[in-house]
Amino acid sequence: QRTRGPSSLSSGEKCGLAGRWRRTYVVSASIALYLNSFIAVVQAFQKVSALRELVPTQSEAPFAVAQILVLSLCAGLAIAAARKVSGMPSGLASR
Repeated sequence: QRTRGPSSLSSGEKCGLAGRWRRTYVVSASIALYLNSFIAVVQAFQKVSALRELVPTQSEAPFAVAQILVLSLCAGLAIAAARKVSGMPSGLASR
């Protein structure tokens, strides 16, 4: 029996997903990761006293920067995962 690594589990091979469904699974999982990360940042700014003092109303620049960083990181991971699953080249030179 062949063992499957974490990358095969993340692409939905364990569930028998193939073709476009694998990419759909990865994109959906990435969106869920972003939403969970967004909520984690919001709660961190609400519950950690040092962050709450820095950003009391959550409309200041540090809060926006933190959310933009989370969005950028999750978007980058989603693009990389979707390319890996679909077999698309990841380099700019190959376009």
